[in-house]
Amino acid sequence: QGAPLVPAFHDYLFHDRTTDQFVVNIGGIANITHLSKNKSIIGFDTGPGNTLLDLWCEKNCNTVFDKNGEWARSGKLNHDLLKIFLADPYFEKKFPKSTGREYFNLNWLTEKIASLSCEASSSRDSIAGSIDPQNIQSTLTELTAKTIADAVTQLATHTHTIHLCGGGAYNNFLIERLRFHCKSSDIQFTTKIGIHPEWMEAAAFAWLAKQTLEKKPGNCPSVTGAQKESVLGAVYF
Repeated sequence: QGAPLVPAFHDYLFHDRTTDQFVVNIGGIANITHLSKNKSIIGFDTGPGNTLLDLWCEKNCNTVFDKNGEWARSGKLNHDLLKIFLADPYFEKKFPKSTGREYFNLNWLTEKIASLSCEASSSRDSIAGSIDPQNIQSTLTELTAKTIADAVTQLATHTHTIHLCGGGAYNNFLIERLRFHCKSSDIQFTTKIGIHPEWMEAAAFAWLAKQTLEKKPGNCPSVTGAQKESVLGAVYF
């Protein structure tokens, strides 16, 4: 769970900002950095990014990911299942917060689907066809998009830009859903600032190494909960 270290690099990239900036990394877990124009920094994990999408795709399609989100696009959003997903306690937790695949995994997903089946059985409603695999994939895509959008909505108070990175930036359907939920946001990919979407975290850790070599701080206390800025790590020869 290294996400709390990356916001310091994001702050470096946008140190002269005059408007609010968000950096959203959609990896296995999605994380967000909010860089306000008054220089305050907030960073946390919004919830599952690609991990549940990839696991469900592998389980049902024998492929490791849903290319361009086309399988999810072929499905139909199940609002009842989405409601169950969003009721998870993690989404109610206050930030800063962090999570991982040890929490959002296939067991988590199976339990949520089972709970929908139990609700339908108790109300004698038929769920035939409503939780077909592609419908679940579509609903998982909506979960990722909505939890990211909810975080932006919670934090945004000014005109702002969202910079997208991570593997999820290639999921066209996911990005469409994110744009739907963030209509007032200027959404861009990090390529516009010269960093390939898949290189952001690698670049961040290279920068952290540089900070350590130069004996400069590499953390953001407002993100990690540290008492002060610190030089991170150690150099051995």
